Amino acid sequence: MAMGLEKTLDFISNRDDIDIFLIYSNDSKLETFSSDYFKNYILN
Repeated sequence: MAMGLEKTLDFISNRDDIDIFLIYSNDSKLETFSSDYFKNYILN
């Protein structure tokens, strides 16, 4: 299911069970978004 980026970010930010996800955009750039918990887990 395809959603707009803003709608996708709103959806993901309201989910506690999603820690990291990828967005592949039309300009061939792969973007990674992760929750604060996941970032802290990686950095510490």
